[in-house]
Amino acid sequence: MLLRSLIYKNYRGLNDEAKKLETVNHIIGKNGSGKTSIVEASVMLLNGRSFQGAPIKNLSNKEKRSFRLSGTVQHKKEKTDDISLLFDNGKKLHKLNNKRLGQQQAHKSFPLCLIDTNITQASSGQPNYRRDLLDRAVFHVEPEHVTNHKKLKKCLSQRNKAIIRGEDTRTIQSWDETLAEVGENISKARRGLIKESQENIAMISKELLGKSLSIKYKKGWEEESYLESLKKNISKDMIIKRTSSGPQKDDYLLKTTDNKIKGYYSHGQEKLAAISFMIGLNLAVEKRKKCRSIIIIDEAESGLDVSSTSKLINMLKSLQNQLLITSLPHHNIVNMIRGNILTASQKQREDFDII
Repeated sequence: MLLRSLIYKNYRGLNDEAKKLETVNHIIGKNGSGKTSIVEASVMLLNGRSFQGAPIKNLSNKEKRSFRLSGTVQHKKEKTDDISLLFDNGKKLHKLNNKRLGQQQAHKSFPLCLIDTNITQASSGQPNYRRDLLDRAVFHVEPEHVTNHKKLKKCLSQRNKAIIRGEDTRTIQSWDETLAEVGENISKARRGLIKESQENIAMISKELLGKSLSIKYKKGWEEESYLESLKKNISKDMIIKRTSSGPQKDDYLLKTTDNKIKGYYSHGQEKLAAISFMIGLNLAVEKRKKCRSIIIIDEAESGLDVSSTSKLINMLKSLQNQLLITSLPHHNIVNMIRGNILTASQKQREDFDII
């Protein structure tokens, strides 16, 4: 899969432009020049959401109330898709070949491997950040994962409201069976993709770090089943005024031998470990979908020495995916892997939020 063109209008602080993309693309600029805005626009166009977590209403130029993204995606030589995303008057319209594109279909149709500047949090960040990274990958291969997350959010909210209101045990537990089923499905999907990724993660980390990493997955309850956990912990939940167990507590740890990565590796090594994890997940996604995804790396070279950068580039070359890489002007990565050079063009800086 190749994103062949990207057109953005009224997006962030960027001047309206049309970009042509190749297999390897370098987006070069100083900090605050808008490099990440171009990357974000690509992700937004394909998957319908900002990886920055920004509300969609905040993505348009400040003097405008709307923005438009469009482009073409080549799957095979004989198959090209037209894709567009329009935000206007508070409404989002995502289209694929002039037909409405839903969130689930977008994730299923356009697999992405996104490695942003916060990637070291895959090992040292908060559990909710790690879960989100994992869920991004699962969304591409599990059609019901988005729906299950929506059901989970609703069930947890209703159960917690009943607890806070001081409802009786029977009322609180009326949500348990649905919550348990959805929770089990979410956790199972996460664990399944982790298991399928283990061999790839070990192989890539060996290449980048000289040591093979393993992943220890921990589900968000101790009992055999989630339903059993909900029943067992009802008294505790009523005391602390919230549901204490479930997939919202799932977590995983990157490990080498008997050590966690956090606090054991340097920042550069930790970054390579996190990249190994993300690429390993991506290879598992690609195997299921029988297609290559687009790999996006924001400031790939930052925090890495020349030797580590070289190892990373050699690994990326071997994968043969389309690459979108942002870099600072002084970075060497542009000379280490030749590609299409893109730059961001900004409107007046003082008037816009620059990314």
